[in-house]
Formats: sequence, structure tokens, C-alpha cells
Amino acid sequence: MKEYSYFHKLIVVFILGYCCACSSPNPDSTTSPVSSQEIPGESAAVVSESFEGKNIVLITIDGLRPDVMGVYGHAPSATPHIDALASNSVVFDRAYATSSFIGQSLSSLMTGRLPSAGGTTGLLEAHPRDETRTLAQEFGKAGYYTGIVTNQPRVRGKGLTKGFEDVQIGPSKNRWSGKEVVRRSLSFVDDAAEDPFMLFVHFGDIQQWLHDSAKDTVGLAPDALTKEYRTIVTALDFSIEKLIKSLASDGHPEDTVIVFTASQGVELGEHGFVGDGWVLYEESVNVPLFIHAPGMTEIQRLREAVSLVNVAPTLLSSFGLGTFGHTTEGETLTKAVGDTLEWKPPSKPQVAELIIPERCMVRAVWSGSRKYIATISNHPVEDRPYIHQSFPQITLAMSKGEEPIPELWELPSKEELFNLSADPDEKEDRSGSAVEELDFMRGQLEEYRLHCVKHGLESRRYDVHDAPELENIEDLESLGYL
Repeated sequence: MKEYSYFHKLIVVFILGYCCACSSPNPDSTTSPVSSQEIPGESAAVVSESFEGKNIVLITIDGLRPDVMGVYGHAPSATPHIDALASNSVVFDRAYATSSFIGQSLSSLMTGRLPSAGGTTGLLEAHPRDETRTLAQEFGKAGYYTGIVTNQPRVRGKGLTKGFEDVQIGPSKNRWSGKEVVRRSLSFVDDAAEDPFMLFVHFGDIQQWLHDSAKDTVGLAPDALTKEYRTIVTALDFSIEKLIKSLASDGHPEDTVIVFTASQGVELGEHGFVGDGWVLYEESVNVPLFIHAPGMTEIQRLREAVSLVNVAPTLLSSFGLGTFGHTTEGETLTKAVGDTLEWKPPSKPQVAELIIPERCMVRAVWSGSRKYIATISNHPVEDRPYIHQSFPQITLAMSKGEEPIPELWELPSKEELFNLSADPDEKEDRSGSAVEELDFMRGQLEEYRLHCVKHGLESRRYDVHDAPELENIEDLESLGYL
């Protein structure tokens, strides 16, 4: 791994100043530094009987933001039916995707691994490694009938479908509607019959809208853009209502756990851009998250920052399936209390990454109300459309050595520090004045880097493609690059 003076100096600063930083006037500084779950066996797994034998439906949506949902206090709500389900659920008020790019985020959701540590960096390469097990593999091993249904072709293959017996993924062209995704999902439930099942339903409608209307949204008034976005969200809400009602009418209201979230958020002009997968500001990674398990856990809200990297370890533990056979950065957020589960917040700051060397490399850390963003490389808003369309050419240039391939842990070219309680829109960068807090937050990111080193998860050179295969071309088309 390439080492550099920034982190060498940082380690010295961190050691000398750690006690001061942890006792700073800001109460958030009492948060424990980042330290990841060790290899299974070094810490006892939480096993509860309350979810054992139940079905599980994991619903995710590309680009769904909590700030249009009634469950998060916003009116009028664009998601009344989803809100109704959430009202009888465990709701996480501050949930974050591990990346603003779908492949990296969904890989974390399915494996409990962060992008750099789990090897899911890059664009087409952003998928679980062969040696990394997924939720679907673990549930399948336990006797569950597993299936995935989505109209997002980017999910096809590449490790994201590992462990699923029934794989239904729509084509890049003539994409399925949300209604078609629901129809196929309910057909899967019928096929499961009496067997316990794990169903992963992913909707790519919002991202497809972004790609289809990319040119039309340029210069569009914020109110008009938000109105179009809410229209797409509300249509999805009605599709999901049918899925929920049908599950109930099929006799599954009390034996099915429903996990609802989004793979990432979306920029709607807050920082001058419309799209996804470029930054780690709140609009790009703050997502809804709730777990509906009536009669199995108390209805409550957790207000601490929670990353989606914790979902997989939490589900394995709560369903009595133990732990993954690999190191995870996520941790279990439940403990058994009698026949029910008690929820607890994460014990460490939360990390997100956006690592696509051809276009941007950014990391973020949340600790209490503080947020730190370290940007290694990115492009001005006005250049992003060109960089996006030039992705295949940039990749080819890197493969030929005509363009340098950045290392995954280079010195940040830009640092930002925000207090989200006072500045939820991230308009006031405090990195130039809050030096003590900045050092503390740098230390949290350094802890994560050291975790990668400790477990031999060194940054690898990016694996560019000399000649894109047909499948890769289809992937690029589905992401709007071609």
C-alpha cells in the first residue's frame, strides 16, 4: 500500500492530541473512535429466537430521500403508504448509505463490508468479491428460498446475485415498471409455498428517471425538479402498497420481517448538480431505513447515525444465523431480551466511501452531529457531464498507462467539516477554524485505514479493462454512460 506523509503526521497528531480531542467541549467528541468488528469468533454473536423461521423481504429504492417522506416529518408526504408501514416499525432517523454509487452501496448492504475494505471500489468492479459471502448465501444455507427481483440491470451478476436461487433482473432497454417488479415479487412468494423465504426487491425507477431526463433537468427550476421527483416517488409508493397488501392477504403479515431502505440518495441541485454518484453530501447518502417486525420488536425510533453496513450483521444475528465467515465493518444493532429484540446504536462513528478512480474518490465520517469529508479527487459541477460521457475513453487511457491511476488512500485535496445540527444543508465548512475537531475526525478515518492494513485489506491497483465485454457495455448503457 502506498504510504504518505499526511497519514504519518496524522498518526503523531492523533496520538498526542487524542485525549484533548475526546474531551473537547462538543459533547459529540465522547464517541468512540472507529474500530471494526473483528473476525468472527473473537466476539460473541447475538442470537435471538424472535426472528427465527420468519420470512424476510428487503426492499430498496435507488435515490429515495427521506426528506419527501411523512415518516421523517415532511408534509405533504410523497409516500403515505410506506409511511403507514413505518408507523409500526423500528425507524432509524439518521441512516446513511455506505456510498452514493449503487454498486458499492448494495455490496455493503449485502455483506457488511465497506467499499475499500471489501474490495468493492470502482464502477463495473463494485461487487462482492468471490470469497465474500452475502446475505442471500447465508439465508440459503439456512434453508430459505431466496430470490431477487429488480428493474435495475446494474445489479445483474458481478457477485450481487450470489446465493439467490430465483434471479429476475430486467433488461437495460425496455425496463420493467415498478408494477412489473411487484408482480414478479408476488409470484416468487407464491412459488415459495410453505418454505421460509428471503426476497430482495430493488426499484431503479428514480435512477432511470434521472438518466432519461438528464438533459431536461439542466436549468430546471428547483420547485419543478422537486415536483417531478415527488411524482416518481409517489408512483413507487403505490406499487409498494400493493406488495405490502398482497403479502398480508397471502397470510404473511405476522411471519414476515420487512426491511425498507434506499441504496443511495440523489442530488437535486442542493450543491449545484442533479444526479448521483459524485459526492457524499447528505442529499446523496442520507436514506430512509426502518424494520417492520410486528410482535417481534418494540416500535421505536433510533436517532443516532446508522450506516447500512450494519444491516447484514444485524439481520444474521436477529434471525439466529450467527455471523459472516469474514471480517466485517458493520456491527450488530440488536441484543436479545427475553423473546424480543432490543435495539442499540452503533458503538463507533460511521464511514461512507465513493471510490471511482476514473471520476471521483471521496470518504466521509459521521461522529455525533459532526461530519468530515475528505476528497481525494473530483470534478467541478460544470465538468461532470463531460467526464460522465467520457468514462469509457478515460478507462481505456488508464489501461494504456496514458492516464495515472490514483491510489485508494492518497492525500486529500480537499477537507470539509460540518456541524449537521446547526448546518444540516452543509453550507458552512468549519475545517479552517475547528482545528481540534478536524484532527479528531481525521483520526476516525485513520482508524478505518489501519483496520484495512490490520486485516491485510490493502488498497489494490484499480483493475481497468483493456477491451470492454458485451456485459460491461450493457452495464455502461444501464448507467447512462453510453
